[in-house]
Amino acid sequence: MRLKKCNQAFWLLAALMLPGLQGCVKDDLSGCPVTGTLDLTLSYTYHNKGEADLLPEEIKKVDFFVFDEAGTFVSRVTDATGPFVKGYHKSLELPGGNYKVVVWGNLENEQHRLSGLETGQVCLNKAWLGLHTYTGKDGNEYVQTQPTDLFYTLPRGGCGTAR
Repeated sequence: MRLKKCNQAFWLLAALMLPGLQGCVKDDLSGCPVTGTLDLTLSYTYHNKGEADLLPEEIKKVDFFVFDEAGTFVSRVTDATGPFVKGYHKSLELPGGNYKVVVWGNLENEQHRLSGLETGQVCLNKAWLGLHTYTGKDGNEYVQTQPTDLFYTLPRGGCGTAR
């Protein structure tokens, strides 16, 4: 009986001390980075032409349009030099957070016009892309130049996280 009381007393004492053993840890985060890296890898497969990555043959320029978690435009990063090889990889330095990145391949300012993408002003669901046009003598609108092939992608699985 004495052993049983001693065992019960031990567990009662341990249960009472357990909350006292938990503490609040206050880390000094002042030296921590406030930016992170969002790593993106692009590939392009046109299934009518097989399963090969056709990015090197088709893409000459890539534009990354970054939107924050709320869908507000953050920045545009353009890579016009590449090299656009199989397994093309791009790292974007961003403040910590969740982002959606819309990627356009072969977007040309002479051929395409974008909605007025101003940092912090335009939302992803309000952005648009069109072709430059002119009005002919007959009153109809015509495309100014024959556009090149244009490619786009949205991230798989939703938002990316800069860490």
